[in-house]
Amino acid sequence: MDFKSGGNGVAIGKVSETDNCFEVSDKWDIKVYGMLLSTFIESLMTGGIPLATCSTASATVDKVAVCAGFKLETGSAVLVKFTTYNTATSPTLNVNSTGAKPMVSSGTTAITTYQWRANQIVLCVYDGTSWQVVDKGTATTTYYGLTKLSSSTSSTSTTLAATASAVKAAYDRNSWDSITLTNALGLSYGGTGATTAAAARTNLGIKVVQLYTGALTTGSTTFNYGSYNFYIIVGQPTSSSARCAVVIPKSVITTSAVSYQFADESNYYSFNISYSGTTATLAYKGRSGSGQILKVYGVN
Repeated sequence: MDFKSGGNGVAIGKVSETDNCFEVSDKWDIKVYGMLLSTFIESLMTGGIPLATCSTASATVDKVAVCAGFKLETGSAVLVKFTTYNTATSPTLNVNSTGAKPMVSSGTTAITTYQWRANQIVLCVYDGTSWQVVDKGTATTTYYGLTKLSSSTSSTSTTLAATASAVKAAYDRNSWDSITLTNALGLSYGGTGATTAAAARTNLGIKVVQLYTGALTTGSTTFNYGSYNFYIIVGQPTSSSARCAVVIPKSVITTSAVSYQFADESNYYSFNISYSGTTATLAYKGRSGSGQILKVYGVN
């Protein structure tokens, strides 16, 4: 042993060269707690966060984990490998019989179901009251986070995210069996402002009125001209023929008679139509057999 001049340095196995220092020759070994100094230092640098294993059933609330040498203190961290996923509401975690502590995320929010997958490793930190599960947290309409996917097209959830198939099903008209409107789309937005066909026709100003019914074989009939946008004339080339319809816009009807005709391979029935003032006149012109006019409709 050597003491530096002034007594401010001590050396073993060599000359003391530095004040306020305890020096040991590199040819000597030092033991700490029964271990060589180099081994003791290495022991302090190994281990990391302890790994625990939990095999508790998915539906069981109290999750029990085993971790050799674990000691529970505020700030203790443990990696827990869960061999099953979780379906329990508000689960707790009990590591090495240190007591069941609530598992929370983002402060005090209880862990939800399916928070982890089977065989997933989860980092947990004890804050003195609860196990804080270190993850991104659940997404909300306020905070970023993780969210569960859903393929439902009827859900009203604000915490689930729609899958591509759910979006396609919601917007693909070919997949809809029917459409039920709760709130009508207004006229100013390109809708009808109605939830029924009858109300839609009324809102759009579409109305069909029967102006004539019967069997007009010869002669004529009159009806209102000014109130409709077009007319539908229903007739037959013969009384035994299939019925035919002619649609005549109001704009093509003039004060001069214009001819129209129902015809098949063998027979025909022709008529003239004109207007004067607010009155339209449909008059028989000719036929080859028993043709006739059956109905006249006005559409506004």
